Amino acid sequence: MRVTGKVRNQEVHVLIESGSTHNFVDEEVARRLGCRMSTTYPLEVSVANGEKILTTKACKGFKWQLHGVKFNVDVMVVPLGGCEMVLGVQWLASLGPVSWDFRELRMDFCFKGKKLNNSRILAEVLNKYSDVFEEPKTLPPHRAHDHNIHLKPGTSPINVRPYRYPVIQKDAIEQNTKEMLENGVVQHSQSPFSSLVVLVKKKDGSWRLCV
Repeated sequence: MRVTGKVRNQEVHVLIESGSTHNFVDEEVARRLGCRMSTTYPLEVSVANGEKILTTKACKGFKWQLHGVKFNVDVMVVPLGGCEMVLGVQWLASLGPVSWDFRELRMDFCFKGKKLNNSRILAEVLNKYSDVFEEPKTLPPHRAHDHNIHLKPGTSPINVRPYRYPVIQKDAIEQNTKEMLENGVVQHSQSPFSSLVVLVKKKDGSWRLCV
């Protein structure tokens, strides 16, 4: 499970991994954050690809925050790649009872009398970038490189005749088209080109219209 924490007002991408025995921080991230590293007992670490890495560096009392709550953890310093910090059983065991919901990607626990869950951070991301998740109301803007399909010289316009759709799909196509016209994301075309559409079933049972 991934969460976004903070170290000295800098965001750190954290992987909570119950299959990891220890806590780890990426070596480059530790240097970037100015962490004080100390020499510790050699630890052989097995990473995801099966390789084994020997590390002798650690950051004692590494301070980080989640939802404004401060945590102190001991972390081993290794080149992680793919994430900046891993919190394993070493950290999870300090929390006491933990409730997991992998369908909702939610984790609940109490720390110093305060109930925490990682779903708050998902909501914060949605609120922060709400404009990104809004339904589009206009055609996309012109880009530096608008997409073109180049045909061989002399090729006539590609014009594929529509075929019969089942009634349920026909209704879905008409409804999707109506909504997109009303929202302004498509417009009536006089182009001699035409292409078929394909409906793909989404997880919620509705249809995604693909051209």
